Amino acid sequence: GEGFPITWGSRVEELLGLGGDHRRHALVMFAFNLNWFFLVDPAWTDKKLLSVLDKEDEDQQAFWQGFFWSAKIPNQQLYFRLKSSLLSLTKMKQFDRRRDIESLSYILLAGWGSIYEKTGERLIRNDEMRDILLKADDDFRGQVLNYLERWSSKSGKNNWTENLPIFFTEVWPRQKQAKSPKISAKLCDLAFISEEVFIVVADKILPLVTIIDVEGIFLPHLRVTENNVFEKHPEKTLELLWAVLPENATKWPYGIEDVLAKIREAEPSLLSDARFIELKRRWNAR
Repeated sequence: GEGFPITWGSRVEELLGLGGDHRRHALVMFAFNLNWFFLVDPAWTDKKLLSVLDKEDEDQQAFWQGFFWSAKIPNQQLYFRLKSSLLSLTKMKQFDRRRDIESLSYILLAGWGSIYEKTGERLIRNDEMRDILLKADDDFRGQVLNYLERWSSKSGKNNWTENLPIFFTEVWPRQKQAKSPKISAKLCDLAFISEEVFIVVADKILPLVTIIDVEGIFLPHLRVTENNVFEKHPEKTLELLWAVLPENATKWPYGIEDVLAKIREAEPSLLSDARFIELKRRWNAR
């Protein structure tokens, strides 16, 4: 908050005063260090750097290139200043660069998981996050689930496992376009990362999944030897598999046969369950 030395600041402004690609290259480098600029001099940063967000042009594109290159979550004051621009990006059709999608989904999900100190509300509200996910494509939704899975598998200051029930009941869209085989597979991946996560999400994601009827889909957590979800929750595991496995067993993810065996061993009464019988029939007929 002390501001920049006059001499140093004048040199920076000289670079911003250059024309064409020279100015845009400076914008990329400065936006890469945006958190630092804002920390030292918020007013200068708002006037000289953040002002480029008011107009959709190549300067703005250069700013976002640098910002997403750094992929750093802004402090709360800066986050709130950037929020409307970040939300607008999700609606821009030309915003399709993979690295930027990864960074944007990371920053927006982190905002949803953070409480704004001045209001006591989430930096990204439930309805805002739901609207983002509804209007985005599968690549963006998939990236959000990737980060949600990664963060939920860790313990730390922000307990993402506790956020999962809220996310899947109040945030995740229920419309048809959000129920693709690819997204259903990612939801299952999330559910099976641990027993702790499975307990809180299994019932929540059941209305959100569809048949995974495409080849090349893997559910890696099904093959983790220390995964005890199947033994401790055999019936709920069966219910989830019944909801997503296609008629054609040749399209089933590798390892399903072992999972069915674990379900049978954990709860022998399920041998007479119509769903278990049908899944075994499909498997034997492949």
